[in-house]
Amino acid sequence: MLLDFLFVGVFNWNVEGAGLATGLSYLIGCGIGLGYFLFNKTTNIKITLAKLDFRYIRRACFNGSSELVSNISMSVVSILFNMQLLHYIGERGVAAYGIIMYVSFIFIAVFIGFNISTAPIIGYNYGSKNKEELQNVSRKCFLIVAICGLIMTILTFSLSYPLAYIFANKDSELLELSSHAIRIYSFMFLFSGITYFASSFFTALNNGLISVLISGVRTVIFQVGCILILPLIFKSEGIWYSMVVSEMLGISLALVFLISQKKRYEY
Repeated sequence: MLLDFLFVGVFNWNVEGAGLATGLSYLIGCGIGLGYFLFNKTTNIKITLAKLDFRYIRRACFNGSSELVSNISMSVVSILFNMQLLHYIGERGVAAYGIIMYVSFIFIAVFIGFNISTAPIIGYNYGSKNKEELQNVSRKCFLIVAICGLIMTILTFSLSYPLAYIFANKDSELLELSSHAIRIYSFMFLFSGITYFASSFFTALNNGLISVLISGVRTVIFQVGCILILPLIFKSEGIWYSMVVSEMLGISLALVFLISQKKRYEY
């Protein structure tokens, strides 16, 4: 953020400045992390050469494949979204979708951060066969995610106009379209938090197959299907509702796996 402000806002380096700021930020972050382990004398954790064991690398890659599938499929979903918006609404529809993405990622980042931070705790308790603590952590995590989803829905719905105004204050039609779309899109958070966490939950339990099925079916089948089918019935409104409907289908699938696997993992 600071480098973007400096390179773009002060030095007027435009897009090149933004790209340079992004690249340097990763280098700085990497340097801080490496420096800690290379020069910190107080930690017992050091960077050393290790023997490669491709069995574990292969298992780790497969276990984390749900995140790979999610990122790839989201790119496909965005392309289809933009194509449908251009067809049914035009350029303002694409602009409105861009605004929704900026707004929604602020809230989705909460789920992503929560999933990343809780996965090691779940995995540790499962690996150590601490069933009581695994059950305790699991219940609390799902409760927190559900409450956060409700809060996010209320906030996004209530603040739809101010949020849209930040990006579209000079175009009244785009402002109205964006605020309307954000209000519809806000209901997605009621379901998406549980679905995101369920996928991360099974990754933490070392079940990459179920994790990738939850994230893959949710995005590749449910989201793509809703984006292609609902506009045929409800026109432009169907595009905005497609994400809500796909998340409802996604949480249904997640609940099926969570219930069916409860005895196996004893969470």
